[in-house]
Amino acid sequence: MAKYMGERDNARKWSERGEKIWRSVLGNEKYKLIEDGHFIKRRKLDGEIQRCANLKRILPASEVFDKQELEPDSSEALPIVYRLINGKSELSLRTLEHLERLWNQDGYWDIGGYSRYNITSEPDSPGHWTFSALFIARATLEAGEYGKVVRALDWMLRTYGGKGYIWPEYLDRNPELQRDCGFTPWTSYGELSMLFVFNMLGFHPKRDKIEITPNVLPGTKGLKAKVKFRGYMVSINLRGRGKPIRALMNGQEMKDISEEGISISIPTSDANIEIFLEER
Repeated sequence: MAKYMGERDNARKWSERGEKIWRSVLGNEKYKLIEDGHFIKRRKLDGEIQRCANLKRILPASEVFDKQELEPDSSEALPIVYRLINGKSELSLRTLEHLERLWNQDGYWDIGGYSRYNITSEPDSPGHWTFSALFIARATLEAGEYGKVVRALDWMLRTYGGKGYIWPEYLDRNPELQRDCGFTPWTSYGELSMLFVFNMLGFHPKRDKIEITPNVLPGTKGLKAKVKFRGYMVSINLRGRGKPIRALMNGQEMKDISEEGISISIPTSDANIEIFLEER
């Protein structure tokens, strides 16, 4: 951001620090946020993974567990969601396997949904959270685990708020214990839109170009979208699913196409893009 706003010195400083943090996350001998091949939430100052915390004083008396575990945590999906790592890498797949415990965690409910983190350290009454379902749905889409994407979206539609496409942030496993909880644009419009635009449509703006890397669910005949970008409307029509084999922009054949997708210059007028995918 600093670079694009003309703050060159700050851009250099924050780029260096950001790269240092990310190198530490992936590979610092003492503090890397990876254990047993998957991402983790936290380490102590001595480098030991923090698996538990003493939270009994803030947990509801009726829901205190013997141990307050910190793993897994749905935020561990975010490096996959934002393509900081390859979604099909071993690290990604092991992380998603680790997070799978959060679905109907340990049998505490059976109607689907992911808890936001291990319910034994949950300061609210244990239950499922709509944003964590979308975090993990976005990550499993990147990993090509399409069945889990469909399962999460199906749960979103079946659960409270699904008929109106507006969900509360949190759903108690026991509806009688449900606390007051507002409907959140973050889930209903933010994460859900990002799943379709960023991860499925694959619309990724850069400073001087737009990359479009489709990742359409099996059984889908295609996808149409209109994305307003820098004052112009970019209309995209994906035909079929799979790898791109041909693309048109405003009726003209495109040459800048790869197995991942296409790249276009920043539009200076409305644009119509048609991408033909290998499976129709």
